[in-house]
Amino acid sequence: MVRRNYPRSGSLGYRPRKRAKRELARFRTWPSGESVGLLGFAGYKVGMTHFIGVDGRKTSPTTGMDVSIPVTVLAVPPMKVFAMRTYKQDDTCIRTFKDFISPKVDKFLRRKLNSLKQGKEPDFKVLEGQNISDVTLLLHTQPFMTSTGSKKPQIIELGISGSNVEEKLTYAKEMLGKEINASDVFAENDYIDAKAVTTGKGMQGPMKRFGVARQRHKASKIRIVGSIGPWHPAAVMWSVPRPGQMGYHTRTDLNKKIIKMGTDGKEITPAGGFLTYGVANGPYIALAGSVPGPVNRVIGLRKSIRPPLKENVVLSEITYVSKKSQQ
Repeated sequence: MVRRNYPRSGSLGYRPRKRAKRELARFRTWPSGESVGLLGFAGYKVGMTHFIGVDGRKTSPTTGMDVSIPVTVLAVPPMKVFAMRTYKQDDTCIRTFKDFISPKVDKFLRRKLNSLKQGKEPDFKVLEGQNISDVTLLLHTQPFMTSTGSKKPQIIELGISGSNVEEKLTYAKEMLGKEINASDVFAENDYIDAKAVTTGKGMQGPMKRFGVARQRHKASKIRIVGSIGPWHPAAVMWSVPRPGQMGYHTRTDLNKKIIKMGTDGKEITPAGGFLTYGVANGPYIALAGSVPGPVNRVIGLRKSIRPPLKENVVLSEITYVSKKSQQ
């Protein structure tokens, strides 16, 4: 029988393939925009279900017909702004200048930052005469509003859109100490980027890690690479599939479309609740397709930095939301 031959799997663009330093992914790049406002948010992965709706793509062979779309549900409880961070242009690069802490800090934030000082009004006079180049906001999540069972918040730094630094400063001062909802940042049918740490799979061999073919049945070892390189140079090349860590890597999914947003997650919760999560209480976002990470993991959300040229998912009407038990 002829052996099947297929290309190797696993991108060579991610090196080294080691565990992520932190479980919360952070964004280093933000899209540009004229109006002043937040560019991101954070949510908790709840699980997956599927919607059935009318296909609204004009050039699709299923135009006007019911199509089924897999959907990922994210719990997005309100986030609180507890600090404002300013950046200053140095001789070589942009560096952090000063953080301004809100006088009122949530009690659960003590679980994350023990040495956080509060009660004092921030002194913005130190900004006078300084060449401030950028302003961002530091927010923390409120996991006690979800079914994750955690009370320890996650801290994320979010960018502010706009080209005028003075307008950014004014906006950041106004939002200091306030709550921000996901509906204030995103809207239905928007395209966003989802960034998270993928599911960890531990130490794996080259067959599962890279998809190499198994050896013949009479070989001394079956699940290995036949040759790891030539005699000279006397070194193993970086492109040779080797055993090692698989999963728990930081990955970004671009252009995930928001199919539905709501304030009560019970309207899309299956009978018996989502597996390993439970009932989705509070605000939620339903994204078309999958996102990285397991259930209960924090997902960083950002406005699309590279919007698609054409829309691949268009539902003119949602006719059915699957609430079938997943037990």
